[in-house]
Amino acid sequence: MGKTTKELIESMQSSKDYHSYLLNNKDEINSSRMKIDRALNVILVERGLKKADVIRKSGLDRYYAYQIFNGTKHPTRDKVIMLCISADMTFDEIQNLLKITGYAILYAKDRRDNVIIYGIKNKKNVVDINTILYELGLTLLE
Repeated sequence: MGKTTKELIESMQSSKDYHSYLLNNKDEINSSRMKIDRALNVILVERGLKKADVIRKSGLDRYYAYQIFNGTKHPTRDKVIMLCISADMTFDEIQNLLKITGYAILYAKDRRDNVIIYGIKNKKNVVDINTILYELGLTLLE
């Protein structure tokens, strides 16, 4: 079994420099994240969805969204969330996708994230979630 986070932090604190720490712990540190384009394309295949339908529902610019799917653009967290919502992913599925692709997960104690979570849990679309965000004076998903 690998080292715990606490053990990694202790090892970091006792190391002379980061390079020696990294050399001693390289197998413990996850540096491989799934690329977002691959993750999104896996979701489409698993669900039998068409890119065009998901993109249309997301409200993203079609050209830009296709670049996300082919890996030439690295999207913001918001754009990833918009695509996930449009692919009818559950809250847990979205959290997992955010985590494995290196994006920050949705945090219920953050007011804006809380609205987004509410929308996801209540099967709202991007427009409905943005309406709530707008009404509360919060930054829209874009």
